[in-house]
Amino acid sequence: MPREARLIAAAYIRVSTDDQTEYSPDAQLAAMRRYAEANDILIDPAHIYRDEGISGRSAAKRPGFQAMISAAKRKDHPFDIILVHKLDRFARSREDSVVYKSMLQRECHVKVVSITEPLADDKTSIIMEPILEAMAEYYSVNLSEEVKKGMTQKALSGGLQSTPPFGYSVENNILVPDPERAPYVTEIFQRYVNGDSMFSIARSLNARGVLTRRGSKFENRTVEYILRNPAYIGKLRWNPTGRTRRDFDNPGIILVRGRHEALVGEDLWLAAQDRIRVQKAQHPYKGKPTGVHRKHWLCGIVRCASCGTTLILQTFKYGSYWKCNNSVHGSCLHSQFTRVDLIESAVLNQLRADINSTSSLTYHVIYTCCAPDVETDSLAKSISALEHRLDRLRDAYLAGVESLDSYASAKRRIESDISDLRSQMSSSANPSLSVDNTLDRLRASLSAALQVFESGASIDEKYETARSVYDSILYSKSDNLLKVTYRILSV
Repeated sequence: MPREARLIAAAYIRVSTDDQTEYSPDAQLAAMRRYAEANDILIDPAHIYRDEGISGRSAAKRPGFQAMISAAKRKDHPFDIILVHKLDRFARSREDSVVYKSMLQRECHVKVVSITEPLADDKTSIIMEPILEAMAEYYSVNLSEEVKKGMTQKALSGGLQSTPPFGYSVENNILVPDPERAPYVTEIFQRYVNGDSMFSIARSLNARGVLTRRGSKFENRTVEYILRNPAYIGKLRWNPTGRTRRDFDNPGIILVRGRHEALVGEDLWLAAQDRIRVQKAQHPYKGKPTGVHRKHWLCGIVRCASCGTTLILQTFKYGSYWKCNNSVHGSCLHSQFTRVDLIESAVLNQLRADINSTSSLTYHVIYTCCAPDVETDSLAKSISALEHRLDRLRDAYLAGVESLDSYASAKRRIESDISDLRSQMSSSANPSLSVDNTLDRLRASLSAALQVFESGASIDEKYETARSVYDSILYSKSDNLLKVTYRILSV
């Protein structure tokens, strides 16, 4: 049947919990198909969108919903209406409902239709639809309050409502000691009280192949969380305001005696808490910095040759040193502990040597222009991918997911990347391009970078220059080796 004679519909299905059998995905879709058949509407199978196990309070957090909005904004207008089982499936926030419905109607000429709450196309619907949306939002807020009330009561009665901590498993909703991991909990407390640092404990556990409950390596914060978890003395902790994270002293936390076996004694627990308080007083946690304050232009560029993570700069009273970030957290056995000036001097000396070298360069260069046809095809695919990202970015902005400032900034970056790739395509098609020419371009780029490094430029200016000429710098103290990989840029 021609498009003009029959409305094309998208179907939007959402369930927030598994126990909503009345609104299960299959039940919602079946009801929509019956409605569509009765009203001479065609549901396009390509435009059935689902968000399962996701709350309806925020539209920005629903990927299926956002994909549907993006499709509605396409120039070909693939559907005329959006069918939902109830209006609260579309949105439980009146703000989201008004914004998205008005945008769909005004810009896309797409109407949202509730199959169980039919509204006539007359002035009565102006009153009824906001009432239904307000009722949905009230239900959502009230349900949230009732759920929190129930969880609070469960916490007060000693009920478990969180995942088991390291050293425990769960049977019949009660924590039970894990015979494999529980001994490590006792070891952690005893070693810490006896004077070992959280770092040395984490490093020791990692060296023996012990993993956290999530299968990750131990870090300082992992050990601290274990030391400060009252579950190990038979108590349960719950924060009604949200996840505890590192806010262990929040006055709103509920702490009650649980029904499980303790893994450490009260005396050992209190001794660990006393030592933590002393250490926190000596080295108070200041939180995350409000902005990026780069200490050196090589920060984020020099990496550990063993694990690949960046070397961080640490300053002591006797000088500044690079150290593997994973080693600081206990998950890498190679600290790479080296003075900052030695690394900087080695990098600059190698740079000067490569600029002035008259013989074959001692490092390996991977040429991207030695196979023009392959290179051109690869660049074309990269350009196409960036153009697709640009389209998705525009859709995200129009859907209200991206702000104007972030959209404009990202758009400029992507368009600049596309322009650079097109220039590379033009260069790769030039038959006069040779290996010697490539090396000349490399030396010219390195020479320009060296001038910046030796000038009075700011740390940020030097950093941006370094990012443009270095693909990676790997440092291995045990081998006394600094492996440098350059980027080849046009000049």
